[in-house]
Amino acid sequence: PLWLAMFCQYIILYKNILPILLYGIQEGLAQMQALYINWDLNMYSSEEDRRAKCNSTSLVQEIGQIDWIFSDKTGTLTRNEMRFVGCSVGTASFGR
Repeated sequence: PLWLAMFCQYIILYKNILPILLYGIQEGLAQMQALYINWDLNMYSSEEDRRAKCNSTSLVQEIGQIDWIFSDKTGTLTRNEMRFVGCSVGTASFGR
């Protein structure tokens, strides 16, 4: 039948457009998610008076891939700050 031949011709001619279209849709959705991260009021730090800022779409794709959360014995999150106390190089001592 003619309709089947035309359908097969359509599939063969336009098979390369679909992956490009899907890639474009994925990038567009990542841009929208980045905008939602920027607008989210729950991601506001009152200590620093700053909101979240998403500068790339790769952040959107990586944000759900957290494997480890460090906490102390009580289960509260730690700040993970490292402060320089001192070091010794040869006979010279720096810091405390």
